[in-house]
Amino acid sequence: MKEIKIKYILALSVLFSLVLVGLVYAGGFLNDSSKEEASDNPYYTFGGYGELFISDNGSDGLIRGSNPEIEALSYEYLSENSDVILIGTVKEILPGKWNTVDGKRPHDSIDDFEWYDMIYTDIVITADEYLKNPLPEDEVIVRVFTGTVGNDVSTADYEASFQKGEKVFLYLIEDEWEYTRNLGPDHYFTLGSIQGKLTLTDDGNAMGVHGNISQNELVEMI
Repeated sequence: MKEIKIKYILALSVLFSLVLVGLVYAGGFLNDSSKEEASDNPYYTFGGYGELFISDNGSDGLIRGSNPEIEALSYEYLSENSDVILIGTVKEILPGKWNTVDGKRPHDSIDDFEWYDMIYTDIVITADEYLKNPLPEDEVIVRVFTGTVGNDVSTADYEASFQKGEKVFLYLIEDEWEYTRNLGPDHYFTLGSIQGKLTLTDDGNAMGVHGNISQNELVEMI
């Protein structure tokens, strides 16, 4: 049985990496020409690590790992390619779910899991100010591919993380991935994964994966 699990770890790790590279690279769904444009930016390529632990009776289980290499996106690119840009406050972090109709674990046996089986978490954001393509709602759902469902846990250091009450500057795109777009309420991804979310500070700055920048500078680029 141990040999079978090891085989699944290796095979699913490759597939998991492939799908996450696609999702993380541009929040999901840029065509080839857009990816070429993304390479013309002043930043760099950086790596990350993601892991999905699928529990078997709460102890032993299956681990899918991913080490995608992510091309950094400039703020100009983020501004141009976002569907929505907003300043908001994290209102609520909802419980994690599997990407199934009922949000529950799709399989009992760890040997039955597929590469597209994912755990996600929805973040409720109160929109304090829309900066691009304002929505009629004053709350927006942002979806990340991390979370916990029972004993199953998904983590990724290249995904945006949120804390309740946090003030944020967000570059968002609609979810068009076939395995999540029709699940739950209308929702968005952060463009470029972690790159599409910055934390706002009281001194007027924004802190992101590329360092600190003035909030005014970000607004001027839109």
